[in-house]
Amino acid sequence: AGHKRQPTVFLFTESEIKDEVFLETINSILSTGEVPGLFAKDEMMAMTADLHNDFIRDRLGKEETQANLKQYFTDCVRDNLHIMLCMSPLNPKFPVRARKFPGLV
Repeated sequence: AGHKRQPTVFLFTESEIKDEVFLETINSILSTGEVPGLFAKDEMMAMTADLHNDFIRDRLGKEETQANLKQYFTDCVRDNLHIMLCMSPLNPKFPVRARKFPGLV
């Protein structure tokens, strides 16, 4: 979604929730647009280096720093990653999860 700039759908159903950590991660993506510590520094540098030409074209006048490249990558992910979260409101865990992870609602 960010690196190749292709629209991507991530479909996640409640039957796939094996651990509440999954919901923490999805909540973080929906609330802030990123997951802290998801990529090592060298991985992020490699991914943002490939976006160099697109950054120059799309962000005229912006200085080409690692922070700006990372923000550009995050913006590309936000524009192209769509999350479909399927949960039944009849499930007794639904209201608990909704209170615990407000980004899901």
